[in-house]
Amino acid sequence: MELILLIKKEKNNIVLASEEEKVYGSICLIPKSIDIIIEETHLTPLKVCEILLNLELKDMIEQVSHNYYVRKMCDNGD
Repeated sequence: MELILLIKKEKNNIVLASEEEKVYGSICLIPKSIDIIIEETHLTPLKVCEILLNLELKDMIEQVSHNYYVRKMCDNGD
């Protein structure tokens, strides 16, 4: 039980770089294409792909279909 709480606490304390914040801020609960994310953030396609992968690895977003991303819902339960 303590380990689960520790993992949840660590997820809540993730620090993002400014470009990661920009990409994460453009993603919501409605699927958004990578092309729209690139357009909204004014970052290069390569940089957006890199950041999307990092955000997926941090368990903050998920790819719901080919090149469409959404934020992951916070799990506030036990």
